[in-house]
Amino acid sequence: MTIGSDDRKSYQTRVSSFDRQRREDTCLTRAIQNVVDDLATRHDVPSLAVDHDTVKDACDYRPQFGATADPLPEALEDHLSPHGYAMQIDTELDRSTLAEIVEREQCSLPVVELSPSYLHHAEGYDVRGGMHGRAIPHTVVVFTINHDEVQFFDPYEDFYAPPENGGGPPSRLPKSRFYQWWTEETRRWTLWIEPEPQRTLDQTTETRGEE
Repeated sequence: MTIGSDDRKSYQTRVSSFDRQRREDTCLTRAIQNVVDDLATRHDVPSLAVDHDTVKDACDYRPQFGATADPLPEALEDHLSPHGYAMQIDTELDRSTLAEIVEREQCSLPVVELSPSYLHHAEGYDVRGGMHGRAIPHTVVVFTINHDEVQFFDPYEDFYAPPENGGGPPSRLPKSRFYQWWTEETRRWTLWIEPEPQRTLDQTTETRGEE
């Protein structure tokens, strides 16, 4: 079963407001910004939206070296926590849990890391790599998973050069190929935003006592 027309229409509507990366090494920071802003829009919490500079600072972004998720989720905790949200990162997520996150209305869309093989196999992308030509893992935002395909948004699409036979930037892959590139680096890196667990009165009192 391929991605249906309703899913494609919903996808086009939502990604129309997404920011594309303007530098080759900002896929992670743009992906994070987009999923936070999308969550803010869906839940009508404008103050939850985050600007790109804030995300770059949180991810220790440096031109040509790219960004790192190592400071996360702590680096964005002060922005997310007042709104009742927390960032989660998992490097061993299974396929069924990824699909569950996609379906949870209260969660953001998940950001996943694909191996450099994805960009090298995507016709229409010219990949130069980072500093000294090193291969940088690429991040995309997952929208839909069905029996046969995965639909995703690639922040890199403004760098797409249509091949002679036409076409557009990749936004769908067979599940087998997508999962292959998700796991090729021996880890399944995934980031998403979800509501913070509700604290009991006792837990709140203990936290205040520690302060």
